[in-house]
Amino acid sequence: MSVKQDIGAYMNRQIEHIFSMPDSEYRATLARLRRGIGHEPGDLPELMGYYLLSMPESLLDSHGGISKELNACYGALTLFALHQQGHPKVERMNVPDIRFGTAIARLAEKNEDLPRVQNRFNIMATSDDLPELMHHVRGIIQILSDKKIPVDYAGLAEAFYDYQFAERRASVRLKWGMDFYRASGKKEEEKE
Repeated sequence: MSVKQDIGAYMNRQIEHIFSMPDSEYRATLARLRRGIGHEPGDLPELMGYYLLSMPESLLDSHGGISKELNACYGALTLFALHQQGHPKVERMNVPDIRFGTAIARLAEKNEDLPRVQNRFNIMATSDDLPELMHHVRGIIQILSDKKIPVDYAGLAEAFYDYQFAERRASVRLKWGMDFYRASGKKEEEKE
């Protein structure tokens, strides 16, 4: 298995575990994970059990540092908690194969919304590093949650992993851009 496959498999297991919890524990877990947004893994020790307990060794730094894999999974898991907030378990905001760029394009419900959504997308896509990207993604996730538009969080975690490598950022941006503009173009065709 590749690193990105490990990341995707881990994210899917963690999210399914959260959905399997009794309702009160489900809500409490989401609330705790949301507190981790904007923090690095390890900043809030009370959260460690939510992401380290079942994390494969392949995603951890053998010297106890914050690996790129851990950083990506932690960021995606905390954003999933934000996205799922206020939604019942049957209304899943993690849906496989709903790419992030496609989900953002769905925010443009009307033609006049497209420039505003494009602007938000472009600001996010020009982020210089993962912390800046996460800041912009957080705002987009809040809007996606309000509009009940899901995202594939395994895919998002894999993109966060790649974004931490300067030489891979353009590829992540391009993939999101292709998905965004492909979905935007389909909406335009449907309106004609």
